Amino acid sequence: MIMELGDKYGKQRGAHIHIDLPLSREELASYVGVTRETISRKFSRFEDSGLIELIGNKQMLIIDPAGLESYMGY
Repeated sequence: MIMELGDKYGKQRGAHIHIDLPLSREELASYVGVTRETISRKFSRFEDSGLIELIGNKQMLIIDPAGLESYMGY
């Protein structure tokens, strides 16, 4: 889902992808069929792994696109 958001809403900034999130975490959770807490835990795990950086509630930076794709099995 994160890579889909990056493809659709992201802007390349050097090696990173900056995304202005069009949906709240609750809406993102509903979109993928999980709870908001699950989305928050997954985002935290990705952030702790150095794959993404959350900027407030409506922005995300994909720090390591290749690493995220590898983690997600693409």
